[in-house]
Amino acid sequence: LTLVLLALGTLWLAVWGRKRASDACAHVMADPALHDAKVKRIAAAVRAHLADPAKKGTHCRLFKAVCPHMVPGTGRESNAPSEVDLSQLTEIVAINPKKRLVTVESGVTFEALVNATLKHGLVPVVVSELRHVTVGGAIAGCSVESMSFKYGGLHDSCICHEIVNGKGEVVRLTPEDVGKDAGLFDMVHGTFGTLGFLTASILRLVPAKPYIRMQYVHHRTLASLTAEMKQYHTNFHTKHSDPYENGAEQGVTGDPDFVDAIVHSPSDFVVCRGYFADSAAHECSTYDWRRPPFYRSTALLESDWMRTQDYFFRYDEDCHWLSRSFFLEWTPLRCLFGPLLLGSTNMLKLGFGFPRLAKLLQPKLPDVVVDVFIPEVHAQEFYDWYCKEFDYYPVWIVPYEIHNMYSFAKQDAHTGLYYDFACYGKRQKGPKNLYKLLEEEVARLGGSKTLITHNFYTEEEFWQSFNKPDYTRLKAIADPHGIFPGLFEKMVRRS
Repeated sequence: LTLVLLALGTLWLAVWGRKRASDACAHVMADPALHDAKVKRIAAAVRAHLADPAKKGTHCRLFKAVCPHMVPGTGRESNAPSEVDLSQLTEIVAINPKKRLVTVESGVTFEALVNATLKHGLVPVVVSELRHVTVGGAIAGCSVESMSFKYGGLHDSCICHEIVNGKGEVVRLTPEDVGKDAGLFDMVHGTFGTLGFLTASILRLVPAKPYIRMQYVHHRTLASLTAEMKQYHTNFHTKHSDPYENGAEQGVTGDPDFVDAIVHSPSDFVVCRGYFADSAAHECSTYDWRRPPFYRSTALLESDWMRTQDYFFRYDEDCHWLSRSFFLEWTPLRCLFGPLLLGSTNMLKLGFGFPRLAKLLQPKLPDVVVDVFIPEVHAQEFYDWYCKEFDYYPVWIVPYEIHNMYSFAKQDAHTGLYYDFACYGKRQKGPKNLYKLLEEEVARLGGSKTLITHNFYTEEEFWQSFNKPDYTRLKAIADPHGIFPGLFEKMVRRS
């Protein structure tokens, strides 16, 4: 009886704690000067590192409040003591509903940010599908989501970044900067904190409604699927040269506000259309441990309703479908351990906290968990290759507008419509390193691979896909003493 009561108590605490977390709302500062005081302390810590002769030639290490949303086991983790505490950067500095802007500290999670901005009928243009991804992490790591066919990535909605650079200076960067800081604003995106500590950003917001109506449309081929998504992209950008112009948030009459897709099998492709709504026609779905994972519903249902917050984080409970690697889609285990183990942050904490256990559960080569961005003109070619080499499903596909090529990327790369192909949980069984094969194929097709996973590039291969001249120049300006690791060293060499 004692064991039963203990188990029930633990379960209740887990459910109660998760409910409390889901209602989390970032605090909006009464006085922006409080933010300035935090940043001054961070800058002073950087200068103290520079002034210490014993630390000459070493990297400045940071501490954050949130578990990093990178793939565990890549070798980028460190047990070295932290010198710079960024854990207090978890507040909203200001929300301006009239101008549709939010000034937000880099450690604010998307769950907390959305709960705060929805009170004003507004949301960011990109909301990471995982609750506890932070704004800073999403900017550094190139987050996209189902409004990206209209607005691009999160960085594309930013109008200002504040960083503490490698000299211990507080610098505010904008796209209009000239002089020595010109170009730094764009290079903050995609370089994973190797130019400085991102402390705050100003983001554009767009109008939102409290509910989202879902439609699931089945296709038999990738060509048919991408043709539908491309049409929505074309309709929007033909009508609106500036996605933030007055009235653009209304989109094109009849077209969805949100578009992404799931490939369930070689013959079952589903476009997921989402439409903002003022009210729900029937009871809303919540995809947590009490029901099967969200992705399964897209194969079975024709339509659905969700609260806007629940739609944004529809993939979080199962970290898309990575939970099945731990048998947590099986109903008995899901009911028994779901409240404790499900949720992307819980799974990541297990991976970071028990690396030896993770290695025991994995084969010699790590499971493939990766997003790759492929130009629309090469989507079919890439998918055919993927079916041959990977043959793993589901695949998540997100249409993504790149209006101007990002500074970190190869500058002759294709612009326009890309597709994010996401493979989560492919187990490597044979002698082939699928990560390496993927890197080579993506480079051949002029695409890009996310770096928050396992990377196997040589240094020469890496800089064939990334913009070494501009990165090196701006690194010398922002971090002349090298107190932050370089991009290749941090994201590849340590991996």
